[in-house]
Amino acid sequence: MRISPLFLVAALGAGFALACAGGKHEGNKSGECSDGADNDDDGLFDCDDDDCDGSPDCGAEDTGSGPIATCDAGDFPAGVTFVDDHGDTVDPYSWCGNVVLISFGAMWEGGSQAETGDLQSLYDELHGSGFIAVQALIQNVDSQTPSSAELTEWEQTYDLSFPVVADPNSEGLYSFASGSIGLPYRVLVNREMQVTDSDGGVSDADARALVAE
Repeated sequence: MRISPLFLVAALGAGFALACAGGKHEGNKSGECSDGADNDDDGLFDCDDDDCDGSPDCGAEDTGSGPIATCDAGDFPAGVTFVDDHGDTVDPYSWCGNVVLISFGAMWEGGSQAETGDLQSLYDELHGSGFIAVQALIQNVDSQTPSSAELTEWEQTYDLSFPVVADPNSEGLYSFASGSIGLPYRVLVNREMQVTDSDGGVSDADARALVAE
């Protein structure tokens, strides 16, 4: 039987579509539509991805299936914003409903480099339970605010899947600490955006306990 080139192209196209249909989708796991990450690697984040249509994190109607966190009483410093690897402004209150561990660091600092592996392991462990790890970098290797390209390179170098953001002028860090600050400096925030610990001594166990509450 002779197969025409057009039939072969159509068959290959259908096979490719079927293969893609079985891939990753934003929102497959709890919290993926509000974690600031591109979980299916399609260039769209959280509620901007059509896969998150219908998610409570994206303004869908509450069906009564579980509690929906509100952040009206949040005490995370108002006005603090970060910049992601696309150059977009990130409002921390967009993470409402998740336990958030923010690790402030710098690209030139050895402890911040080592912190990447610990944060990734913790994120992998707790991500499905509504947990977000965020590394907020205040400086690059030249002690300047990291560019979007540098953030992307950092993510690729350390194979990170959680959000990595820049903290311009260290405004986020200085809203929690002053004077001589040791890096990395961790801040733990509950699902209502209330800061539960910001003394720089936040442990992985503290994050696990807060997620379990």
